[in-house]
Amino acid sequence: MYKSRRFLAKHLCDSWKEYNRNFDKRIRWSASTLPSFYHGYKSYHVITNHKHEVYFWDIGVDGVYVLDKWCEANLTGHYRLDWHRMSKKDDEWRRDGEWQIDELNGGDYIVVAFTNDIDNTLFALRWL
Repeated sequence: MYKSRRFLAKHLCDSWKEYNRNFDKRIRWSASTLPSFYHGYKSYHVITNHKHEVYFWDIGVDGVYVLDKWCEANLTGHYRLDWHRMSKKDDEWRRDGEWQIDELNGGDYIVVAFTNDIDNTLFALRWL
């Protein structure tokens, strides 16, 4: 117990859940596009409708507390919930319609990524 607390403190984390989120090998922090950011995940959803109910809930960290609890209770594979500031670029240098992580000009969107295709389908049926 002492060794695990010391290990977590060394990595500036309070719990193993936080450690696994911060040091997730399935994401690439330096990526500029969404597919390259979530390179270890099979699929992801961007909740683009800003009139969706999850954008109006003001509970928990980042306003996605209810989504996180639902995913934790109902999904079997690994999932990840993130807020990203991004935009959809259509130009000759990028693939058409690809989401670009854009800190200056982008809008805020909730992104949910999945390692399991069945979890992806369950999430889409319930939340999209």
